[in-house]
Amino acid sequence: MIKIYCTGATLGADTLVDFALNRDTVRVDNVANADLVVFPGGADISPELYRQKQILGTHTSTYQDAEEVNAWKVARETGKKMIGICRGAQFISAMLGGKLWQDIEGHPSPHRVLGEPEMQVNSYHHQGIRVHDGIRVIHTSVGEVTGEDDKGFGKEKIVETFAAPNIFAVQWHPEFISPHTKEPCLIWWIETFRQFMKTGEVK
Repeated sequence: MIKIYCTGATLGADTLVDFALNRDTVRVDNVANADLVVFPGGADISPELYRQKQILGTHTSTYQDAEEVNAWKVARETGKKMIGICRGAQFISAMLGGKLWQDIEGHPSPHRVLGEPEMQVNSYHHQGIRVHDGIRVIHTSVGEVTGEDDKGFGKEKIVETFAAPNIFAVQWHPEFISPHTKEPCLIWWIETFRQFMKTGEVK
């Protein structure tokens, strides 16, 4: 039995965990009782959390920010395993000291990510994670980005998946892919997630 705490709107993330683990799971209403904390998709996170000014087109949720900051603090203090999906990956990266590209031209569309393995992923986000020392980057893509001064910076590397101790995060949405498909990105996510749940690490 795996006990899951999922912040914000689940967007199917907790159901995907059930499928990936192939075992009984139960939802809990506080982080302290959870085996796994899920940070799912949602609104843009506040640029204040990653020390930037907000630009036009960034739409935040004060409620989700506050809930997730509180969940993050307890999860870190108690050594919980955490996964991030889309906004959740951006949030975790920010909590680990990273910054975001606040807008990526044309990025909310399927694209290939570079790494091992290289694969096609879906995309529903318009922001992206910058490379930084607080994470181990697994996959990246390249996009035309806009920063806090609202000017295009040209093409930059964008983090698509990353890991850290007790953390596994992806910018795309595995829960939006049918669990019965054989899409390489979903197969990779499930295999990697199962390993992560056993060891707290991503190879």
